[in-house]
Amino acid sequence: MMRLFVPVVLSALMQAGLWSAPETEDPSLDAAGSARGLDSSEMMQREIDRRKEITFQMNEILDLADRLYLSGEWDHAEQKYNLVMLQADAESQLGGFHQRARIGKARCLAAKALAKEEEGKLSEAAGLFRQAAELDPTNKTIRRKSADLEEASGRLADPYPGNAAVTTDLMRKTEEIKKLLSLADQLTETGQYIEARKKLDDVLRIDPYHRVARKKIEVLEEKRLAW
Repeated sequence: MMRLFVPVVLSALMQAGLWSAPETEDPSLDAAGSARGLDSSEMMQREIDRRKEITFQMNEILDLADRLYLSGEWDHAEQKYNLVMLQADAESQLGGFHQRARIGKARCLAAKALAKEEEGKLSEAAGLFRQAAELDPTNKTIRRKSADLEEASGRLADPYPGNAAVTTDLMRKTEEIKKLLSLADQLTETGQYIEARKKLDDVLRIDPYHRVARKKIEVLEEKRLAW
């Protein structure tokens, strides 16, 4: 009775696209299978085992990616999420893994964007947040932050749109601040903290309320204390 029932089940599964007969490149295995009477139930079990192995591997990669993300290794985590997205088709039965990887990658991009924003690199931050929003469009926080940074980045690129009353002096000061911030970053990276602080103080003399410069000073002082 069992031998009559299994082929019927297999046929229904195949029609529904939930099972396909496993392929083999080893003709001796086919011959051996035929010789010992490999039946449909054994073929089904092989397919079940194969699917279990794929599920296990996907979960392992995603769990590792999540741990890398939480530890701040966003680039490495993103690589793992990309691997799952390549292997798991969004429209297949592995679609759940694909979606989990997309959300994870979006979080990595958002984290890197926030780091860029702290460095004052608004254009780069806006680009990363835009990618994150495309990957996870249901995340309202990412969408809102992406829109805010796009606007801020646009203002930075053209701080005085359509305003003919802007003076040459104001434009000069804006360019000078950009140059000083860049020099401060270079000096900080090479451990020249005192010189870097001088450049940031110069920024505050031009614009006492400059938020990015004040934040960079906080980070710089932390590094000096730890040095």
